Amino acid sequence: MHIRTSFPYETTHEDVLVPLSDGTRLYARIWRPLTEERVPALLEYLPYRLTDWTAARD
Repeated sequence: MHIRTSFPYETTHEDVLVPLSDGTRLYARIWRPLTEERVPALLEYLPYRLTDWTAARD
C-alpha cells in the first residue's frame, strides 16, 4: 500500500457534530484545501472509524 504524503494544497480539518432529527449526533471530520479554487470532494463513511487504528495516519 502506498500512503501519499504530499498534496497540491495545504489542508485544514474541522471536527463537527451533525444533529439528526431523532436527537442522535453524528461525528464528522471535514478536511478542506486552503484554496478558493473549486476542487473535487470525497465522502468516506466508516462506522467506528476512530477505533480502527488507522485514524492516526489520516
